Amino acid sequence: MEGAQIMKKRILALVLAAVMVPLISLTAEAAVTQNDAVKWLYAQENREECDIDGNGKWCVDLATAYMNYCYLKGRDKTSDPWKLNNPYTTYNANQYDNQFSGNPNWNVFSRTSSTVPQPGDIFVSERDTTGLGVGHVGVVLEAYGSTRAKIIQMSAGTNPTIISVTWGSDPSFYAEHFIRYNYFAEPTPTYASFDTNFYADGYSVENLEGIGTIQVYVDGKLQTYNEESSYTDFSQNVLVGKSYEVKVNITNPDYRYAGTDGATGGALTGTTLDGGTKVSIVICKDSGKTRQVPDGDYMIVSAEKPEFYLDIYGTKIPADSGANVQMCGPLAGDPSKYDALTLEYDNDGYYTISQTGSKEAGSRISLDLYGASKKQTANIRVYSDNGTDAQKWALVPQGDGYIIQ
Repeated sequence: MEGAQIMKKRILALVLAAVMVPLISLTAEAAVTQNDAVKWLYAQENREECDIDGNGKWCVDLATAYMNYCYLKGRDKTSDPWKLNNPYTTYNANQYDNQFSGNPNWNVFSRTSSTVPQPGDIFVSERDTTGLGVGHVGVVLEAYGSTRAKIIQMSAGTNPTIISVTWGSDPSFYAEHFIRYNYFAEPTPTYASFDTNFYADGYSVENLEGIGTIQVYVDGKLQTYNEESSYTDFSQNVLVGKSYEVKVNITNPDYRYAGTDGATGGALTGTTLDGGTKVSIVICKDSGKTRQVPDGDYMIVSAEKPEFYLDIYGTKIPADSGANVQMCGPLAGDPSKYDALTLEYDNDGYYTISQTGSKEAGSRISLDLYGASKKQTANIRVYSDNGTDAQKWALVPQGDGYIIQ
């Protein structure tokens, strides 16, 4: 299953909107940083007093309070951003892009298949899953490429919550537009710790016997590790937000460089905004087929078209042994209605992928390669769990997802 993405199974909350009032357009000064804005957003999670306009708790309350915060912080004002008309007001969620188009404080732009939002960007979905047609808004906290993100949002009648979403997987998260604050100041430089992080058979260890010599180049600067030195001494500081070129040479063919933890595409890009990230070089033993994701229940979706998901034929739990699996879609509505698969790491570099709930129902049903065949056209199905190689799967990182093989 080449190019698959694994997404933690969650119930995605639905969100509505509020009322329309005239737009206020104001010009800002550069005094609030992107770091400030994202930290403020994280601090709003589970806030009780979040009905900004007296119309009940809706997604637009959080969006408007956030816009107020950027404006007020940018002018070193201390008044409450959770106050209506201070200076912004609420609109129907699907009208925010039009209302703020042309506003000098905010940049409204369309989402494309290659758009990677920034932390602090407001997303605007023209539709929602409630049938009211008022759309949905929320704010990006972290972006995982162009397809997935961690966001903070409000659902109808609920406090702000933080969830991970796949753009396009649900009408509330189609995100046709983003809105970005124009006047974030440059943050004060912060640094993160960068050192080695060795793995053997999926588990972190301080020293790997017989590893030989490792040469690591960070922006051309050489650091060397060998068996006589502790990996904790192999470190330097890196500037958060700056990309670094990383090259690794390993003399022992039994080990391989498996990328960087806290990095994107081989470049170190500290993933927290407060300098607390520990960016690590990951070196794996043998095949490098190590634990890639925590054990748990997942949906497996296509990396190319994340609205399509892996489905077991039929509705039985446990499924019939020998039932086929197929890609279905598009996803719509409550994800809890769709098949989940349970991933369990076997401590030998491989996962068993089974139908969620089948073990509890008396017969664990696992993803199975028919006949353990090595042919490209071999059928993948589910079958009664038997612990054979035909039911062992490796997750190999690729882009924003994994190849399952």
